[in-house]
Amino acid sequence: LHARDRARVNLPLPDFAKIAWVDESKSTSEKILGLMKAAILAIEAALPVGSIQNTDAGVWRSDFAKEWRHLVRLAEGPANLMRLVVFLEDNISPEWLREDVGYLMSCLPNRWKAVSESC
Repeated sequence: LHARDRARVNLPLPDFAKIAWVDESKSTSEKILGLMKAAILAIEAALPVGSIQNTDAGVWRSDFAKEWRHLVRLAEGPANLMRLVVFLEDNISPEWLREDVGYLMSCLPNRWKAVSESC
């Protein structure tokens, strides 16, 4: 996360502990959701330069990425969070995926299935 060659360039890292924190009175599911939000934001923050189109003309331009991060923080359930994960995955450049990952990805459920089962 602290390497210089990250796609987030000079943006400061979010406060992952603050994002993951959920009041003790909340359910276990809500606590897990908080941890998932922090983990997804950490993954996005760790993306290397070139792995995602974060130029002014690219899909992941700064205003869009900022809004995506905001939506992750506001996600009210696993289905909303899964949609945001799928969107992030779809925007990672195929050149950055290792060939042997293709086999592993083929073993995963289809995206529509992952989203529908997260409800």
